Amino acid sequence: MFDKLRLIATTAGLLVAVWIGHGIGSAGREAAENRAAKLETQLRDSEARHREAQVALAEELRSREAAFEARMRELHVAFDEQKVEMVEALDDSQSQLAALERRRRDNDAELLRVRKALTAAGSGAPGRLRDELREREMQLVLLQSQLRQGSSGQNCLSAPVPPEALRTLNRVAAGRGR
Repeated sequence: MFDKLRLIATTAGLLVAVWIGHGIGSAGREAAENRAAKLETQLRDSEARHREAQVALAEELRSREAAFEARMRELHVAFDEQKVEMVEALDDSQSQLAALERRRRDNDAELLRVRKALTAAGSGAPGRLRDELREREMQLVLLQSQLRQGSSGQNCLSAPVPPEALRTLNRVAAGRGR
């Protein structure tokens, strides 16, 4: 009987222990399930925010890319316009240089003619004619000097720019455009 009692007490103890263990385990499981549900909700929210951020970033990237492309087209158009202007300016400079050279030759020929007339007139020519020839000679010498300066200036305009100076000019121009 004592063995039966012991068996009943042990069985009852085991049943109580199982019942308590189940209660404790159920409470822990419910808390774990609650934590898992919260984590799943946070994960879904985080994934949604991540997708929204990706979409916003993609839109920003497309917007910047479009702005970049538009700016590149503007720069290409401006470059082409400047290129045309430079070619026209060089052509204009070349034609002005040729015109100046013709005027210099004409001036030199007239100066030579005036000096020959002065030499031929010598001291026997009337004073007024000699004075007029000297005045004309001075005008032609002055004009010759001005034509040389103009020709030098036009030569300077049509001279190629050294590559290092061009790089410096481009760097300065790019700095000003920002």
